[in-house]
Amino acid sequence: MSNYQTAREGLGARMREMRAEAGLSAREVAERLGWPRSKVSKLEHGKQTPHVRDLRAWAHAVGQAGTEVELVARLRHLETHYASTRAFGHACSVSRSSPILIGVSEFSSGKPPFTW
Repeated sequence: MSNYQTAREGLGARMREMRAEAGLSAREVAERLGWPRSKVSKLEHGKQTPHVRDLRAWAHAVGQAGTEVELVARLRHLETHYASTRAFGHACSVSRSSPILIGVSEFSSGKPPFTW
């Protein structure tokens, strides 16, 4: 499992914990927020990444407005994992059959200067 997915599941677990501390069911939170029950489930189980507005609404819906900053900080941490994974993955996705320099289709000898 990636660091990104682990962080997303951790955020969802924290949201579920907050809901439980408030003594609310997932259905009750969904009704308070006007969301489908499936969205609550996906967020709590780390299957969907929340938006900042979702986290703010969640904190208020479970009566813990003071945790808004914590939740947003966790989301930013998650986004950092995603960005670093995307950057690393992109850097490593250069095809071995493609020229490394964009727009270069041939080298002066007609062959690449190295082999894979």
